[in-house]
Amino acid sequence: MMEEMVSKDEQATYYDAGGIETLEVVRAKLTPEQYVGFLLGTSLVYQCRLNWKGQPADDARKSANYAVWLAEELQRAQRSPMRVVELIAAERREQIEKHGFDAAHDDGPDHDRGQLIDAAVYLLTGVGYPSSWSDEHKRKFDRKSGLERLVVAAALIAAEYDRRVRKQAREAAGC
Repeated sequence: MMEEMVSKDEQATYYDAGGIETLEVVRAKLTPEQYVGFLLGTSLVYQCRLNWKGQPADDARKSANYAVWLAEELQRAQRSPMRVVELIAAERREQIEKHGFDAAHDDGPDHDRGQLIDAAVYLLTGVGYPSSWSDEHKRKFDRKSGLERLVVAAALIAAEYDRRVRKQAREAAGC
């Protein structure tokens, strides 16, 4: 990564002391989101100090290096097969934390006849919106892009799976 932008002659040896580059240590210690923020912030720092530290060409080059590494990291994140799983998990968390669609809600009477699956099917096909659900939800669904609809549908299927697991556990316990 770093060697693509800066030759080893230009690179200070302390950046790879111990056989590993500092950026790789930083990447390993941060979440992907934190690492993207680090790259963005570092690029901005070099841009902001461009005319203040006496080496504007060096600062411009360093800012450009971090911007390129940021672009590479964003492309890598989009190609990641786990990206969609993360998006689905984030959507499900939002359903629970922001909208209150938690276990108690999902186990209620508005979801005991396959309505979560019906809503997922609606998102995927445009057919079969649950009649017991509000038109407000339908309007929100209809405004989503095709990829967003896939993510929300998958999160609803996950919610239905969890609902059925809880129901099966209650039945097994005789509740």
